Amino acid sequence: MTRPSIDHGILSPSGHVSRRSERLAKAEARRVLFPDGFPEPIRPMVSERESLLRNAAQLRELAARGMKPRAFIRQAEMLEARASATA
Repeated sequence: MTRPSIDHGILSPSGHVSRRSERLAKAEARRVLFPDGFPEPIRPMVSERESLLRNAAQLRELAARGMKPRAFIRQAEMLEARASATA
């Protein structure tokens, strides 16, 4: 695959790019690179229970490293209780 060369036509003699020409150059590059539009990222669905347990694990990890240990452990316990209630 050959890459397109840099278009120096958008540069002024001093080497700066005006906002207008930068905007137009980006629009052109977007049109060339993604002719069908920019694809949406695919995100896996995560259940509420998994999300709560992941957040609780992160809070416990922070507490283990000394960041607000009592408060983060308390919050992690609340999240774990909510996760067990939704199961």
